[in-house]
Amino acid sequence: MEREIRVYATGTHRALPDCIRATVRLAGLKDTYEAAAEEFKDSFEFLLKETKQFVFKTADFSINTHYADERDGNNVWRKKFAGFMFSHTLVCEFPFDTSALGAFVFTLGRCKCVDSFGFDYAVTDEDGAYDAAAADAVKKAVKKANVLAAAAGVKLGDIASISFNASPRNIFSPRMCKTNDRAAVMTASVDVAPRELSFSESVEMVWELK
Repeated sequence: MEREIRVYATGTHRALPDCIRATVRLAGLKDTYEAAAEEFKDSFEFLLKETKQFVFKTADFSINTHYADERDGNNVWRKKFAGFMFSHTLVCEFPFDTSALGAFVFTLGRCKCVDSFGFDYAVTDEDGAYDAAAADAVKKAVKKANVLAAAAGVKLGDIASISFNASPRNIFSPRMCKTNDRAAVMTASVDVAPRELSFSESVEMVWELK
């Protein structure tokens, strides 16, 4: 029976954010489909005109019928056609700069069809950050294996295997704020220093024992 030692370790890497990822949702309700489409077009064009330094990408777009709940004469709730609602979700990414973020949020407040917005901090080289975490995991596994082998009075041989499954990447999910939320708008304009972001990866390593 071959003798072996199996070690599992998790490595981490911390980095200061160097970019901001923002999400903007345009929304509006009109009596007709054509009016909803026109309202969307005008609002979208205004947003692009006022934020030329930002590059937006569409994440979701729809124009659907909308129904409101109301009570009838018998005090029974029923659905009533309220019109056509458009919804357009956009995302953009720009270098970390709180003054730029403040200007960005201020511009959103001037666009009447902006329903909500959200932002989060990130690092541009996310793959590099996870690679650094994976390297740290290997270093920790090697160190732990040597400690265990020394304590057991044996010596490590060749590495028999290394198992690695990449951690789920960060899915951008910012906290969305209504544009009439004055506290959120003011907070976005404050010059703050965000905390470091943490990345982690895990490995399982097996050594033969001499």
